[in-house]
Amino acid sequence: MGIEVERMIRSEEWDVGDEEDNKVLGSSTDMIRYFHGLMKQCHTLSSSQPFFDLYRLFRKYLAHYASTLNGRLPVSTGKGLLSTGDNPTPLTERDERMVLLIINTSEYCSNRIDQLVRKQDDDAAAQALN
Repeated sequence: MGIEVERMIRSEEWDVGDEEDNKVLGSSTDMIRYFHGLMKQCHTLSSSQPFFDLYRLFRKYLAHYASTLNGRLPVSTGKGLLSTGDNPTPLTERDERMVLLIINTSEYCSNRIDQLVRKQDDDAAAQALN
C-alpha cells in the first residue's frame, strides 16, 4: 500500500489548469479510489480484525498525504498564517492557487473518507440484519 501511495504522490503534477472543473489534486482522487477498492476487497473476506487493520493503514497513509500537502504550502516571508518573518510579503498568484488547491484537496479527502465510512457502516448494519 505504501508503494502505491508514494507512486501517486510522485506522479502528482501539483497544479490544476484554469479550465479544469475538478479543482483537487489527481493524487487525492486516485488515493480515494484505491482505498475504496481495498475496502471492498477486504470486506468480502472479513469485517473484523483485518478490516480494522486496514483502517489503521488508511489512517497512516492519510496522515502521510496530509503531511505531504502541508509541505507543499507556500511560505511568505511576512507575518501571518504562512509566514516566517517580520515584513509581510504577499503570496504570489501561483502561491495563492496552490493554497486553494491544497484546501480543496484536503476538503475533498475529508468528505470522501466520511462517505466511505458511512457507507461501510450502512453495509455492516444491513449485513447484521440478514
